[in-house]
This record gives sequence, structure tokens and C-alpha cells, in this order.
Amino acid sequence: MAENDFIDESHRERLEEGFKVKQMFMDMDREVKRGSQWYLLPQDWLKKWERYTFFDLIMSDPASAQGGSVDVAERDAPGEISYGSILEQYEGTDQLRECSVKHSWQNHQLKENLCEGEDFMLVSLPIIQFLSTQYKIEGDGNFKHF
Repeated sequence: MAENDFIDESHRERLEEGFKVKQMFMDMDREVKRGSQWYLLPQDWLKKWERYTFFDLIMSDPASAQGGSVDVAERDAPGEISYGSILEQYEGTDQLRECSVKHSWQNHQLKENLCEGEDFMLVSLPIIQFLSTQYKIEGDGNFKHF
């Protein structure tokens, strides 16, 4: 399908997903407060998702996105949400013993020199629940930040 062709039903569903998550972002708190819960979302995966769901277009040119006339080339599915770009195996001297680790994320830490907004984004529970239901999370859990 070329640029300016009308999108088909599968593309329309992806576009609707983009608008739904846009609304979730608009409804999300903007301030991290004591006791609030936030979830890490790797920025590299998020960029793939934004392209797949036309979120990039929704944010830059919503009228064009709603009109159904968009470039659908090279908008591949993002795959499972992977934390490999922001997490690494914990190498400290207090490393958890394998027998006490219930989830794989308990034996991981954030990589050094990461920057929020460049390497990862903090998102609300509704967003991570929605995205993990749609795309699954590689491994066995969500990574919370308190």
C-alpha cells in the first residue's frame, strides 16, 4: 500500500490503538509523588510501537491520521516488550541467591547512565497493563519504580 492510500481494517485497528493509548497518556499523572507507582517502558520498544500504531502520526498530524490517508509502509509489529536494552544481570556482591529469586527481574538492575525520556519512559498501570496484554512482556514481569 502506498502513501495516501486508504488504510484497511487491520491498519484502522492499529490506529485506534494509538488513539486509545494517547488518551491514556493524557489521563496519566505528570508528577511522580511519594507512594505512586510507575512502570518502566523501554524507549526502543516504544518507538517501534509508535510507528506500528501510527502514534507518531497521531501526535504530529492527527487530522491526517483520522482521515484514513497515511503512509503504511515499513510499520512492522514491535514484538514482545523487551527490557534487554535497559536492564542487566545484577553483578553486586549482595547478589540474590538463585533459590531466593522468584522472578527473573529480582536479579537485574538498570544499566548505568540511562536517561528517562531517552532510554525508558515511566508509565501508569493502565498503560503497562494494556500494552502487556496486547504485546506480552519478554520474561515474567513488569518492572515497577516506586
